Amino acid sequence: MWKGFRAARAAGRSLHARGGQPAPVTETAAAALSPPLSAQRIPELDAIRGLAALVVVLFHCWKTLPWPEYGPYGAPPLDASGLMPYEWLFRYTPLRIVTAGTASVGVFFILSGLVLALPMVRGRVDGYGSFLLKRFFRLYPPFAAAIALSCVLCAALDPGAVAGLSGWFNHSWDEPLRPGLVAAHLLMLGPDPYLHLDNVMWSLVHEVRISLLFPLLVLAVMRRPAPMLAAAALVLGVVSYSGVFLWMRHQLDVVGPWWPLATLLDTARYLLYFVAGILLALRLNGLVEALRRSGPALRGLAWCLGLGLLLTRFGPFGDAAWALGAALLILLCLGSARARALLRAAPLQWLGKVSYSLSLVPLPLLLALMHMFADSPRRLYALAALPPLALLAAGLFYRCVEAPSQRLGRRLLQRPVVAADLPTPA
Repeated sequence: MWKGFRAARAAGRSLHARGGQPAPVTETAAAALSPPLSAQRIPELDAIRGLAALVVVLFHCWKTLPWPEYGPYGAPPLDASGLMPYEWLFRYTPLRIVTAGTASVGVFFILSGLVLALPMVRGRVDGYGSFLLKRFFRLYPPFAAAIALSCVLCAALDPGAVAGLSGWFNHSWDEPLRPGLVAAHLLMLGPDPYLHLDNVMWSLVHEVRISLLFPLLVLAVMRRPAPMLAAAALVLGVVSYSGVFLWMRHQLDVVGPWWPLATLLDTARYLLYFVAGILLALRLNGLVEALRRSGPALRGLAWCLGLGLLLTRFGPFGDAAWALGAALLILLCLGSARARALLRAAPLQWLGKVSYSLSLVPLPLLLALMHMFADSPRRLYALAALPPLALLAAGLFYRCVEAPSQRLGRRLLQRPVVAADLPTPA
């Protein structure tokens, strides 16, 4: 399989020579990019991931209150009579970004596809076993620790439904802890009842599954980029079709007899994001250079289009729009000197470093805070305190769990290879 990467890469160079790919970045343009996009690590991508993780934290704070459910599949509105006077703020002002949590997960998926594919398409590949081991120590030990934290908090608080908060909030921690429930979470089985301890894990379930086949996916996209993109879009269209989608959701909601098929179909729905990320990796320099050479008016329109796609609900086919918006904004950020300088600022680089911890830890903290202040008139103050507390907790979790797990993975993989040949984990 790994020889196939080199063969596909050589074929890609041949296609480029025939005009099948955008022109490479010129020496002058490459010098203007610091660090160059050919570098082993592109730190701006870490910062984008960190910003997306922060948006998800704010989204969960917003979703804790009983706002009308702007669900992408026409879910009935919640009772939000007390909040209706403020609803316009989250529709027509920059605060709308707070409601873009699901689209931000799409940004995670695109970035994972891009960052994981970059070393492979550039020929810096390692064995499949080493790839899986890196992914395991990058993803699983922090995830298991977050589930353990949620179990401890849930057991200590013995929660029940909290009046005045949303159905989404009360859907978590709504079953008594038992060994089978915890095991189902740790095994990442996928149905909704097995996500309640830390429901952000739904996206991690799909990422882990796609990671198992990711090298093969990269190889297929390198050899047949257009057919693979069309196939991923077709899968999304089939799974998002109302009849299929409603059947799938029913199986996952009630753990029906066909739930294994339903959860695999649910994972297939997100293949488009990873295929798009791989395509960005294949043509990154040319696409960024094309945007850099476009006029200010065109770039301004592209920024508006990218933000508009991410901030708009498009119904069951919204994933296609979000994937396009995420890809466009990533390219625009990498092609703008000002955006790159901002993303390389120390606070945003720190945010990127702890982004995975920031994805895992805040929701158990949010659940605990709201149950602790369930009957308190200061409940909203506790909710407002969650974002800064989440940042502190993410930093601590990174130092105590995530970074040691990555170091252990690197120690297990130590052998006489060139350091640059090791792909940076997403």
